[in-house]
Amino acid sequence: SGFIISKAIDRLTKPQGVETEIGLYVMGGAAVVNFFLAAWISRVAKETRSHALEGEVMHLRSDAISAAGVMGGLLAVQLTGLVWLDPLVAIGFTLVVIVGAVKTLQKLTHPLMDGALSPDELARVTALLHEDPRVRDFHQLRTRTSGSVRHVDLHVLMDDDLSFVDAHELAEEIEEQIRQALGGAWVNVHYEPYEAEKRHRREKHGD
Repeated sequence: SGFIISKAIDRLTKPQGVETEIGLYVMGGAAVVNFFLAAWISRVAKETRSHALEGEVMHLRSDAISAAGVMGGLLAVQLTGLVWLDPLVAIGFTLVVIVGAVKTLQKLTHPLMDGALSPDELARVTALLHEDPRVRDFHQLRTRTSGSVRHVDLHVLMDDDLSFVDAHELAEEIEEQIRQALGGAWVNVHYEPYEAEKRHRREKHGD
């Protein structure tokens, strides 16, 4: 972007003739191709939950907008003969690309760095746990995203009189409920006896 802006400023101070016809065809074709390609990749990104593909969609859409803008600038040059319009449009749409790049960075840095689940997804998980009367309490809820996969790990406190088999089956049921609530995820539930854990935390940790 810096290179294009510097060249455009040079063209503004030293105007040169512009061959518009071939540029119009190329930019028009590029705008159409990028628009349809972005639409197709956007669908694939949603199906695969790929944050990398989401970034590519934003990239292609900014390219399509830029191509349409450049085409408009070339058309204006052809109609008016004012060659300085070409570098001016170049600067304007390069700034559009910069803004698009910053927005992409802000949106995708968190998931690409294995960040936690979104507040909406986390709210779904906690609501499910609060609504289940068999879950006496829970803690150490840790989440992260790795590419298109969500990971959830937590400790669930259950009635002390549950048998080992019953507690295990309940833990697996909770794992499945969380997976369904998130539309797929790796879930690991560590189950603990409620009263015994509370007593331990009071005696050992002063909670």
